[in-house]
Amino acid sequence: MFDQVADRCDLTNVLLSLGATRLPFADRTFDALTISFGLRNMHDYPRGLAEMLRVTKPGGRLVVGEFSRPTPPPSARSTGST
Repeated sequence: MFDQVADRCDLTNVLLSLGATRLPFADRTFDALTISFGLRNMHDYPRGLAEMLRVTKPGGRLVVGEFSRPTPPPSARSTGST
């Protein structure tokens, strides 16, 4: 079915597996980015989200499919000591 749609449309899809905190793309490169079940694996998810937004074109879409509640990155955690 995808082949039938791709034949009728000018679709360009890119599937990559990269470290999300330093993407090797220029600003405002992509119309859309997706990540599914990946925030939980980032050591610094706020930085990863900021980086994904950096490479998304204005008016583009960043779609996050995540059902876990990520813990704060180490730099944002309180040590609990006084």
